[in-house]
Amino acid sequence: MSRGLRADTLDRVIQAREQKPLSLGPFLGELAVRANITASTIADIVGAHEQTVFRWFFGQGEVQPIWGAKIARLTALLTWMHSTKRVPLEGSLRERETQLQQYAKEYTEIVNSSVRLKLDA
Repeated sequence: MSRGLRADTLDRVIQAREQKPLSLGPFLGELAVRANITASTIADIVGAHEQTVFRWFFGQGEVQPIWGAKIARLTALLTWMHSTKRVPLEGSLRERETQLQQYAKEYTEIVNSSVRLKLDA
């Protein structure tokens, strides 16, 4: 059950980024909060518990290798969404999750076509 984004979540994530600038969790947290994506949604995507995701966001725990590949792909997607101005997502939680799925599909198609181009060259 998603608790949504609290008003102080971004402040806590930014504080964690300042304390641990190279930590993946707070970086993921900032990308997610600025995109209006809840910890619950992140937890569903990577298969972790929502509270674990909050600990990552706030720098209270490191992302373990078991989640590394999924977090790397998700971070790449969110970074692309930010760089192409596809954030913040808007609407209800369901609408935001649908938008995220659409962007993930679009991003995957771009990445796959790029890989094909390099292989064809």
